[in-house]
Amino acid sequence: MNRLSFLLFAPWVPSVLLYWLPTSWPSQVPHLSVPSPVPLLYALLAMAAFGGAAWWIFEVDDAEERVDSLRRLASGAVSGLLIVFAITSLMSMPGLAGSLLGLPGVFGFTALSLGDQLKDSPLVPLWVNIVGYTLSVGLVEEFAKAFCARVNDIDGQQRLAHGFAAGLGFGLAEAILYSWRMYDGVEPWATYAVRFAFCVPFHAFMSAIAVQCLPEDWTSRWGRSLLGLIPIATLHGAYDALLSRNHLTAAGLIATFTFLLLPAVVWYREEISGEL
Repeated sequence: MNRLSFLLFAPWVPSVLLYWLPTSWPSQVPHLSVPSPVPLLYALLAMAAFGGAAWWIFEVDDAEERVDSLRRLASGAVSGLLIVFAITSLMSMPGLAGSLLGLPGVFGFTALSLGDQLKDSPLVPLWVNIVGYTLSVGLVEEFAKAFCARVNDIDGQQRLAHGFAAGLGFGLAEAILYSWRMYDGVEPWATYAVRFAFCVPFHAFMSAIAVQCLPEDWTSRWGRSLLGLIPIATLHGAYDALLSRNHLTAAGLIATFTFLLLPAVVWYREEISGEL
């Protein structure tokens, strides 16, 4: 195992273990009152810890490169959520999507809308829920993060670093929103720990894998690019679908596999194909 693949594995073991610990913990009293600014502090701590780790892992030593990575992080946090919101809004308006994107937009957003309707339905098999989450959540979020990473015409370690930064920003913003909308006044502290210390790097890992699946000139090859995102979108969708059905162990296995997948891909590309 080379340096990069090892560092994409070893430091993140505590984050993965953190997912497994609370699954058997008894319910506890709510951690925060409503509303609370504390999630902002948690986000800053997570950004400092995981962002600093990313700079070390990807050897981002130059001041200009660090500023560039922070731009990707901010883009993932702000633009990423806005893109997801825009696409989600268009799911219920395929006619408007068609007027903006033509016939492919009608078919595409109709499929996303169907996925959104099926993802939480208790009347369909689990695999249908997974397909629904893959289309309406996994594909949408991985596309948004990859878009914010802006990895067109770059490759290698820099592409990984940009994808990781954009995913980190998206995960941080999502954690803050989830805390304010669903957790504060309801959930115990373990929920916040999992969200900020596990889900945030989980998003970063998925985003780093996603950008590896894109062609270098991906913004001019949308069809192929979307197809390239399907594998990681499926893992994302399966994780969410299993959680929605309360299959915590199976969801944890998917997440653990995803954390292991990135160092495996990096090792293969460095040692076998010599691409990184």
